[in-house]
Amino acid sequence: MANFIIRNLINEDGGAQISDYGAHVMFWTPTGGFPVLWTPAAVPFREGEFIDGGIPVVFPWFNQGFERGRLTDRFPRHGFARTSFWRPAADDVPDPADPNRLSSDRRMRYTLDSADVPADLLARCTGGFAPGSAFRAAYDVRAGHELAVTLTVRNTGSVPFTFEAALHTYLRVGDATRVRLEGLGNSAYLDATLPGFREPGFPTRTQSHSPVAFTASGVDRVYYAGNGLLLRDDAWNRSIAIERTGATQTVVWNPGAERSEWREFVCVESAAIRELAVTLEPGESHALGQTLRTEA
Repeated sequence: MANFIIRNLINEDGGAQISDYGAHVMFWTPTGGFPVLWTPAAVPFREGEFIDGGIPVVFPWFNQGFERGRLTDRFPRHGFARTSFWRPAADDVPDPADPNRLSSDRRMRYTLDSADVPADLLARCTGGFAPGSAFRAAYDVRAGHELAVTLTVRNTGSVPFTFEAALHTYLRVGDATRVRLEGLGNSAYLDATLPGFREPGFPTRTQSHSPVAFTASGVDRVYYAGNGLLLRDDAWNRSIAIERTGATQTVVWNPGAERSEWREFVCVESAAIRELAVTLEPGESHALGQTLRTEA
């Protein structure tokens, strides 16, 4: 039977929970504030199934994958990182007799090597997984008055390695219809809710000067922007600042009324996907990072 371990980072500035399965940050709440990450009321843990909510680590493909100008049909959706057991860094868990003990109340680090992943899953990577291919993914989580997460992928093989990645962040809000996402004005984006999205050459649109808003009809867009953003949440009278590193795109998603909890969250994802997937030469690495901070 799989051993699902949940670890707590609790200090005077805030608290977070992280699952070794998927290296999945499930909760983060700054001291004295509302929760910042949304997770459903019931979270089943089953090997082979992903954890909903929080921050799923999307790697090495996004959605069903993208190659040669078009979407593919890879599975599991959003890659195998979120359905894999990541290994805690040895100095973060110093006592084998107590696997929940942490050496820090603010930081947790994980690794996932290609040697840890079944060959049939590796074969679904972009371009396959040719002889000489290898990678190491490292995930660094720091929690306190801010939440900072960084996914660093290094090509440890002898041939180029191409991957997509995203930090699929579910942000808890008081009411999605009273939320405004600022910082994407005038950016080009793809609208996945429109017919023909899967076809090559699907055209981009341009965001107006206005912030992105959310309604019952849902939002599913890939913005070609990786700058900092501000999510204004009028229902809870707060804003969430989102800073990023290594992101070339921003995925914005809310399912709308097709999901009963749709008013409770919006997803704002730092991403490097589709035709802007990362290709690493042997020895090279790429870091995709995101920092969340609440403001009055």
